[in-house]
Amino acid sequence: TNATTREQALKEASETFELPGDAPVFMIEDDDAAAEPEGPPAMRDDIYFGDRALGMFALAPRAAEHKNDRMLVSTIARELAGALRMATLVEESRWMATTDALTGLLNRRAFLESTTREVARAKRYNEHLSVVLLDVDHFKHINDKRGHAAGDMVLSAVGKLLNRTLRTCDIVARWGGEEFVLVLPNTSLAGAEEVAERVRAELASAVINDGNGDAVPVTASFGVAAYGGAETLEQVIDRADRAMYLAKSGGRNRVVCDHPELAKPVSAAE
Repeated sequence: TNATTREQALKEASETFELPGDAPVFMIEDDDAAAEPEGPPAMRDDIYFGDRALGMFALAPRAAEHKNDRMLVSTIARELAGALRMATLVEESRWMATTDALTGLLNRRAFLESTTREVARAKRYNEHLSVVLLDVDHFKHINDKRGHAAGDMVLSAVGKLLNRTLRTCDIVARWGGEEFVLVLPNTSLAGAEEVAERVRAELASAVINDGNGDAVPVTASFGVAAYGGAETLEQVIDRADRAMYLAKSGGRNRVVCDHPELAKPVSAAE
């Protein structure tokens, strides 16, 4: 399209693809096409793979319709089906390999791969990096009293809350069972403690439904540790884990930080 016919092209595309009024549309404008005459109405065909609809393909010719144009549209739509389905399968496979299906967060393997790069960056550029480990309090009691379906809903709700609360640069994953792990780039121990306290308060005040119309009171215990520069990611997580168990033994629904003296970034000389 071009700037002078933008509105007309947008209207034609919306009608052809039956798009809702607020649907996002990406347009590529070509000023050299400004002098081209308008052609006949757009032709379209659905893209199917078996009985599954994958999308639509449309052609808006600028010359008079040729007798083979509709056959061309159908042929392209048919050929696109296999390629689109393959791309979909690749994306689905990637999602399944990296995502915890229950919470929608990264799984443990994907988390470790992503975080290894962040640890290397923190070490190279002498930046802060902190880890928060949290464990849902009395989760076994929730499962035993309300059933495993209710427990799954609690874990799913915690995952959504973490995704909603944290920054896009933060790495969030389900660590296993009712445990979740967060890696906060460019965040000191004090900053990570503030983040953990904010998440703790939001979780404690959240209304989480058990699927039967009853609200489930949910809290969690948090352990926080900062990367010291001379240790592995596993060692930092282990320190956060020990701090988390101190939070558990100290009464739950609280944040405990690991030793502050280990939270200083390493200088370039070191």
